[in-house]
Order: sequence, then C-alpha cells, then structure tokens
Amino acid sequence: SGVLEQLGAGLTALRITRYADLIIASRFCPNVVHLNVAVDEQDAAGRLLLSAPRLVDILISFTALRELHVSPALFSALPAEFAERLVHLEVLWLIGRLSSVHNLPDAAPVTGFVPSNISRMTRLTNVTLCGFAMRDLPPELFQLPALSRLNVCANMVEALPVTASLGSSLRWLYLASNRLESLPRGALGSLGGQLRYVNLEENLLRELPPDIGLLTGLESLCLAANAFSALPAELKRLTSLTALTLDDTAIALLPGDCGAWPNVRFINHCHPDLVYSMFALAHPQLAKTRLNFLHSLEERNVIDGSYMQRQTFVTPAIRAMLVRWECSVMINFPGDYKPEITGMLFAAVSIIDQFLQRTVVDKHDLQLLGIVSLYMGLRLFADPNVPSAVSKAEFLAIFHERFTLDDFDWLESRIVASRVVPSQPTVFQFYRYMACCAEMPANPRDLLTFELLLEYAFVKYRPSQLAVTAIYCERLRFFDMFAAQGAWLPELETYSGMSINDVELSAVDVIDLL
Repeated sequence: SGVLEQLGAGLTALRITRYADLIIASRFCPNVVHLNVAVDEQDAAGRLLLSAPRLVDILISFTALRELHVSPALFSALPAEFAERLVHLEVLWLIGRLSSVHNLPDAAPVTGFVPSNISRMTRLTNVTLCGFAMRDLPPELFQLPALSRLNVCANMVEALPVTASLGSSLRWLYLASNRLESLPRGALGSLGGQLRYVNLEENLLRELPPDIGLLTGLESLCLAANAFSALPAELKRLTSLTALTLDDTAIALLPGDCGAWPNVRFINHCHPDLVYSMFALAHPQLAKTRLNFLHSLEERNVIDGSYMQRQTFVTPAIRAMLVRWECSVMINFPGDYKPEITGMLFAAVSIIDQFLQRTVVDKHDLQLLGIVSLYMGLRLFADPNVPSAVSKAEFLAIFHERFTLDDFDWLESRIVASRVVPSQPTVFQFYRYMACCAEMPANPRDLLTFELLLEYAFVKYRPSQLAVTAIYCERLRFFDMFAAQGAWLPELETYSGMSINDVELSAVDVIDLL
C-alpha cells in the first residue's frame, strides 16, 4: 500500500472502466481532479461498476474533483451528495441511456431529477445532463453564477421554469430533443448580448418569444425539426448571427429586412421555397449584401493560375487524381458526421490550390494534404451547433492510412503558416447565392459538380466568375437556347457585377469541357 500511496498521490487524472479500479483509486488517489468513468456495458467489469450500490459514495470521496465524466450514468436522480461534497467541481458531464426521446416513446418521464441544492455548486461552468428522460428543470440550475455551458439534450423537458432567469455567464444553451412547446418570455432576454449558441432542435415549438431579439451576441441558432411556420420580426436584430438552421420546418420566408446579417455563412433549410424566396423575391438586398461581402473576401486572396510551373512533382494530372480521390472519399463518407459534403469538398480543393501556390509539395505529402484539407473543410461546413464534433484522431482513423497525428499536425501547421485562408469563398458559395436570382436550382447539379474541380485550367478564373459562367451555360442547356439572348439575365449582371462579355472566355472553356 505504501507504493500505491506514493504513486497515487501524484495522479490528477484517471479514466476508470472497472469497479475494482475505482475502489483502489478512491483509497490511494486523493488528488484526482479529473475523473472519467467510461463504462462498456458489454463488459462484465463495466456491468459490475454500473450496478455497484456504493458507486455514489465512492464518487463523492474524490473531494478535490474539478471535472467528473460518467457515461453511461444510471442515476435515477442526480445525487444530492454531489452538491454537498464536490464543492470544487467545475465540469459535470453525465450521459444516460436515451439518445432521443423520439426513439424511446415508452420511456417514463422523470420528475425532480436535478435537486434544488445544485445552487451550492457555485463553481460549475459546464453541465451536461443528457439522456435521463427529465421532465422538469429547477430554476437554480439556470442561475448558477459561473455556468457558461448547459446541455440538457435528449430528455423530456416540457417547459422551462417560468421564473427562470438565465445566468449572466451562460454562453452555450443546448435544449435539443425535448418536448418544449414554448419558451417563457423574458428568459432569453435576461442574457442580453452574452449568449452565443442556442440549439432548440427536435422540440414542439411553434413560436419564439420576441425577446429573442435581445440576444445581439448570438452567433448560432438551431431551430430544426420544430413546428415553426414563421419567425418573429425581432430576429433581424441578431446582427452577430453566422449560422441559422431551419431543417424540417415549414418556414419559407425570413422576417423583415435581414440585410443586417452580413456575417451569415450557413443557412441550412429543407423548405424548397426558402432560398429562392429569401434572396430573389423577399430579400434581394440580403443577397446583394452577402455577395458584396464574398466579393471583398475574394479580392484579398486571388489564386495564381500559373502556380503549377513552380511545382517539381505535382502536375495538372496529379492534381486531378488527388481531387478525384477526395471526391471518392466524400461519396463514402460516414453518415455520423453529416457535413455539407459539396461545400466541404470545394473548400478542401481551394485549400489545396492555395497551398500549392505558396509551397512546393513532395509526392510523399500529397495524400496527407488531401486528408488535412478535407478536415479543414469539414470544420467549415459541419453543423455549427455541435462544436468540435470530430477530432483529428477520429477523422484520420477513417482513412486507415500510414499517417500519424504528428504528421497531420505538422502539415496543418505548414498550411496555417503559409497563410492559406480556409474560408476563402468558393464557386459553390457564389453559385448558391446567384442561382436563385437566375431561377436556377439552389444546389449545383450536372454542370457544377466535380468537373470544375478536377480541371486545373479553371484555377485561373475567380470563383465568382466561374459561378456566373456555370449558371449561364446551364441556362443555355436547360432552356435549349443556344444564343446569348434569353440565357443571360439582367439579374445576373445586377447581383454579380459582371456582363456577358466578362464570362465569354470562361463560357467557351466550360462548353468545351462539356
């Protein structure tokens, strides 16, 4: 035991999967500040740990804890002893067995899961209580003075406390996959400009309270899979908004003048009329404002179409092989990640071209460049409501290649050091905004798929010019008009700032490609 005491005294972080290990740790590791109880229910040791009658007593014996992670946690209620003994706790992360209430309609709702004495845990900054079928939440949970992130997804919460006044330090609020029918007036407004991310996905909400407009610092708002048919006019006050998710809603129009949203880069939706009505009919100024913003970014980082002359190994054919490999990877991309695949791919190729313009790449690093660029593209186009959902290690494991995390970090640091701009506007982004103005489908189809990416010859054209060219050529095919008259629209000139003469050469190249 003397040896164990000497070793255990120096341990500050533990990951436990067996009951016996937890007992030993509670006896010989008094200085643990980070405890992760990760249980495999298929394993006999894991099942023993879950069923241990003294599990709570053992957990609270780690009185120095600052972070506690338990998954799965089979508590019928959050132990009141936590608030009495774990006074230094900053992160409480408990995951139950429910992934979504929609998948388990027969689960019995749990009342009073969170004890009111949680108010004593004044150091908590991050609370995650997911998958416990909680029906209610106490006001004290929302009023913890240091709380910056609250995640109560995958429960059965039917209403927030009417008296709930959200703590002034709260930045992230996750209420997805519950049974909320309304939000109390004044609850969101009490945060003013402090709140940054709100996820209300998979609830029963029909409307948002007007005080949503007071969240002037809000950057991401997820309203997917609710009963909304309209949004309040106050939404236009959210001038810091960069991401708005409206999947599986009946929303076809955004309220008022949303031209004050110059930073929005991600508006996800499934209503077939939303994009066209939003940009082409209801809010033409928003489209113009957003396109002007993209044009300004494009001007700062123009890719040199002759960079291939400086490469010693990479040729146009080898570049095409790399891009084709990335395309094949995207076709079979695991469904768990669900990024916006086309946007991710265009961003990855833009990163490749920028890096090849600045750096001579050896043949041994070429595939690694493809992997790193895809990851950087994923981070741009993945769901912004799930930050850091995919780690580098998880992403690298998809490819089963010889590269290590050190290899990945080395090349990523080189890309960053070379001043590559991952968010550089792409053909895909310009196309989506301009296509609605030309009454074309909002998602690129036959013409604007992967052919433009494969051909190095198109690097010399700016993304905005290629987007206009693609729309023009697609209109020629779609309307069977082989003369310029009728295929070129005044709206294209208005929104792009280009005339038909500006796209004449690029149109010839696109038609030759077809």
